Amino acid sequence: MDQNPPVFKIRKKDEARLAYIHSNKFITLKSFHRKFFKNRSEVAAWYQLEKFIKSTPPYIERVRGNHFEQRYYILKSTALRFLDDKGLILVRDPNKQVKLRSENYDHDTNVTAIRVAFEENPELKNVFWVSDHEIRCGISPE
Repeated sequence: MDQNPPVFKIRKKDEARLAYIHSNKFITLKSFHRKFFKNRSEVAAWYQLEKFIKSTPPYIERVRGNHFEQRYYILKSTALRFLDDKGLILVRDPNKQVKLRSENYDHDTNVTAIRVAFEENPELKNVFWVSDHEIRCGISPE
């Protein structure tokens, strides 16, 4: 009997979710829920993140600075290479994971919340969001 878990199949909506996480550098459960699962429970959003973490190969890593901080989810190098192969992102080095600095967590989390709010607003649908992380990676609206 085979003990290896099945290889995780990435769907189109999974590609979009991974690219979105990359564009923000990381994501919190709250932001992921609000962006992709706002009509479902936060448990559904958590379950999807856990599928990415436990997949073969794993696409996401859960990071937490200390016991009292919320968890952050970042892409692993396997996800970066996958997105790069699909032409969904521009990265300097798809083999390097994002480095997070704890002093930026609050700021970056607030920026992601603002981004989600902008994207939910139908009056701002022509606005193209480019995060500072994307700018550093060489992504532009063109």
